[in-house]
Amino acid sequence: MQLDWRTSNWAKVLLFLVLGPLDCCVQQFQKLWERAKSSVDINEARLEFAHKFAATGSFQPVRGDSAEVIARKLGELHDLEKGADAVLEATGVESCIDTGLHVL
Repeated sequence: MQLDWRTSNWAKVLLFLVLGPLDCCVQQFQKLWERAKSSVDINEARLEFAHKFAATGSFQPVRGDSAEVIARKLGELHDLEKGADAVLEATGVESCIDTGLHVL
């Protein structure tokens, strides 16, 4: 089965954790298909770039916040009562994976 992101109702709200080159490329493709995207990173320069490049929202977590706290703040900020539809996390950092799981 092949998923066509352009016509599918799946993944209308995407969350990108830690903004590397891969994340920014995928964001650009998602921009073409008008999906809501939120970027999360502790690096302010990366957040600014992502916002200019493709993101519809951004969030800079406070160092030391738990995954649960970050997920709750993201939910409040981006009105994600039901959570995000998909999370892209490409670093493998445990705290990022935990945050992504809590947001879903």
